[in-house]
Amino acid sequence: PYPVAGLYVEKTMKWLNKNGATLEHLLPSNNLNELAIRDLSDYKTGDRQVALVYKPNGFAYLPPNFTFDDIAQILQTGQCMSASVVMTNEGWTNKNGWVEPPLPNTPQSQLGYHAVTLTDYGLVNGKKTISFEHAWGNWGYKGKGVGFFQENYLPYMFIPPQYLLNLPNNWRDTQANTTEKPKWNWKYDLYYGMENSTDVKMLQKALKYEGVFPLSVSETGNFYGITFSAVIDLQEKYKNEILIPVGLTEPTGYVGEATRKVLNRLFK
Repeated sequence: PYPVAGLYVEKTMKWLNKNGATLEHLLPSNNLNELAIRDLSDYKTGDRQVALVYKPNGFAYLPPNFTFDDIAQILQTGQCMSASVVMTNEGWTNKNGWVEPPLPNTPQSQLGYHAVTLTDYGLVNGKKTISFEHAWGNWGYKGKGVGFFQENYLPYMFIPPQYLLNLPNNWRDTQANTTEKPKWNWKYDLYYGMENSTDVKMLQKALKYEGVFPLSVSETGNFYGITFSAVIDLQEKYKNEILIPVGLTEPTGYVGEATRKVLNRLFK
């Protein structure tokens, strides 16, 4: 029932979760202690076959009800993590890389598991965020195959059992990567070429908060290339509300009624 384009990782992940696997780096396997794991005289064929395909550099155990903090503890060591995530085909089309959970009551036939590599973590506007990479063409942030999950995505992630690391965790947070949430009501359309506009300045603040406008760039109130590009990313991020209802397949960079409606909902 899963999309052909996805990687068929779900069953392998669940097999690992249930049975464990003895790979070249020690992993608690089949309820054995570490001394028993070192004895490979009973090395199961199934373990060997999984090892031929699934070759991570190392393991870190996550509890069944893991949290973003647990993930961050592993990434804090500089190691990446393999994960299986539940996605819809539509979910992979966000070109800016921000991935939203499947919509409620999404038919099982439209859900699929896909393998990704979790790479880093941090706070984006006060929200815990995990970055990831995957090999699906020119997808994601700036077409580099990089995407971002936030905590609302946690129920749709599956990570195989891994070796316990008891490490402190401090979410990366500096004044440079946090912005105060603005409040504004946009009544008029905004477009490329506008200058010295309070509406545009508040738009730029909102785009910063949404993570699509460079934090290092000042809000000038001038609507040019950087703002235009950020609006495109915002429209991709909320395409189900902005583009699809009006029959658009590509963002426009024009802040019309549909885009203003989303902005006013988010920043009222």
